[in-house]
Parts: sequence; C-alpha cells; structure tokens
Amino acid sequence: MKSNQYFLGSISLIFALINFLYPISLAKNYRIKEAFPQNSAKLPPPPQTSPPRNKTKPGGGLDPELTACDSKNGTLTALIPEENAVFTTSEKPVVLIYLPDDNTSISKGEFWVNTSQGKNISNVTIPVKSGIIQVKTPITLELNEYTPWYFKITCKNNRSMIIYGWFYRVTLIPEAEKPESSYDVWANTAQNLQNNPNNEMLKNRWFQLLKTIKAEDLVNQPIY
Repeated sequence: MKSNQYFLGSISLIFALINFLYPISLAKNYRIKEAFPQNSAKLPPPPQTSPPRNKTKPGGGLDPELTACDSKNGTLTALIPEENAVFTTSEKPVVLIYLPDDNTSISKGEFWVNTSQGKNISNVTIPVKSGIIQVKTPITLELNEYTPWYFKITCKNNRSMIIYGWFYRVTLIPEAEKPESSYDVWANTAQNLQNNPNNEMLKNRWFQLLKTIKAEDLVNQPIY
C-alpha cells in the first residue's frame, strides 16, 4: 500500500514539474526566435576565394620532362610566388619571366590573358641571349577580379611549354602583404636594377626577392 502511495506521489511530482517548467521553456524559445528571426536579412556573400596556385614552371601534362628548349641553361620560370593572391595596382602590369633559351632554340613566344571579352594574344620578342624578360599585359585589367595569364614558348623542334598565373588588380595593395606578393614590386625592382646595375642596395633587394621564391641562382641573369 505504501509503495503505491509512493509511486502516485512521484507521478504527481513529475506532472507538477512539467507544468512549472513548460511555460519557462516556451518563453525562452520565444526570446530566441525574437533574437534570431527566420526572416532576417541575408548575410553578405563570402569574399572571392583564391584561384589555384600559379604554375611558375613547366612540366606535367603531355610532356612532363620538358622544362626548356635546351635544359642545360635551367628551367623556364615566372618570377612570382606560387601562392595566390599576387596583386597589382597597374592597369597593364608587367610579368617577369626567366628564359633559359635564346632565339636560336625558340621559334616563338606568346603571352595572353583571358577575360570576359575573350583571349588577347601578343607576340613576345625573344632575346638573343638567355635572361629575364619583362612582358607587359596587352589589355587593361578589371579591378577586384582574378585574371589568368599564360606564357607559351615554341621550340625550334616544335615542342612547346606553358606557364601561367593570375593577376589580382586593386587600387591599393594591403599593407599586410609581403613585397613578393606584388607584380609591381618585382617589375619596379627589375627595371631600376636594369637602369642601375651597380647599385648595391638594388642588387641586395633583387637577391632578397629572388630568395623568397627559391630562385636566387638567377640573381646575375641579365634583364631585358
């Protein structure tokens, strides 16, 4: 008998707790819905994600062993980091490319960018000696957009190779970015060094830039 009374008492206590807590639960739920309404304004879209890494050296694809027309002089190389973004404030930025071959082994050099208006190809003059060339973008880039560029050389033996990268044009390069993450820093340093080849400060700056992409062995290459 006592056990039945204990059981009935427990049931009554449970129902009493439910009746007490249920209104509180409803109130909390209502306040949560008030704070986070389902019909609130949409969040802003996430920032544009970075594109794939820059392919600064040839290799892979159908001809993985081809890195230059004459490999004794090294590897065709774009002088930028592999990681994006690499910024520019220029409407028509310059890309620095190390050509291990000269015009005796290269039959043609081509540079182009892809935009919403299509492909814009420009022929590149190949120097008489190997070295670093300055290739200017043939069209004006759009602001705040990633724009892919491509550089292709065709060897005298009809084999060819392509390297490519991405521009990201801005009005002002973020202060937190490293110097090597700017096409403008590379181009301006190379041009200043070309005009002042004996300036020790410029030579050191050039070496430090090349070191960031593990290309310091190109420090004494001529700049065209």
